[in-house]
Amino acid sequence: MLGDENNNELFDLANFDAKKTALLVIDELGDPTGTPLEQTLLPAIENTARIAAAARRAVVPVIF
Repeated sequence: MLGDENNNELFDLANFDAKKTALLVIDELGDPTGTPLEQTLLPAIENTARIAAAARRAVVPVIF
């Protein structure tokens, strides 16, 4: 089950139709390595990569 920042359950991962689902990544930032924003942005970018990898394993299209 996925939830929001308040742990409200929003989406049951056990019950979704991969053929009717896509992961849409909006406004993903580039590689912040070596920039002043690296410590702030890198965790979000790594999390997006983790979620995209999970979507691909589930044969869910990932759209950037």
